[in-house]
Amino acid sequence: MAKNVQKYPSVDSCLHELRNVRGALTVVFDCKGCPGESDLSSERCWRGVSASLGAYADVDSIVLSGYTETEYSGPGLEALATLRKAARTAQRLAARAPPAGNKACNICKARPSILFGPCAAALLSGPRSAQISFIAASDAIARTERSLACNPCLESSTADLTFLWKELDALSVELVRETFGIVGEG
Repeated sequence: MAKNVQKYPSVDSCLHELRNVRGALTVVFDCKGCPGESDLSSERCWRGVSASLGAYADVDSIVLSGYTETEYSGPGLEALATLRKAARTAQRLAARAPPAGNKACNICKARPSILFGPCAAALLSGPRSAQISFIAASDAIARTERSLACNPCLESSTADLTFLWKELDALSVELVRETFGIVGEG
């Protein structure tokens, strides 16, 4: 028996306006009408805000304006920009063609489009989704049956995935450092 489930349309971007206050650009999001949680810990909110910010290059802060207002600037804003940048890199990697002439590439679960396409989408959905997607991609590489023709492609994909993972890990460390004032080894 189905439970009472309420569905919302997918979010490409959120309602917002750009404000210039004394030379500082602020994007103010109208969260009052949003049916989801209006904070960046919600995947739906993260995705909508991130999609909206893609249109602006030099924003100094964002404000989520619901029944309370939350302002993000500095490291929080840099984190969104870093994840968007990593997502664009993953999209480019997903578009990379597998080696020509290898028929096994068409059914391989570790070809670039299958590995990096979900990673790109997950990076725009927030850090938690990104981590899950990266683990799934790493698992796909590990479980792929290899022929000699597959090795260069898989080695390249492994190196690319490792690079993106390091970017995400460095971002996480920096956010913890900035948010909680924790200074550790690094």
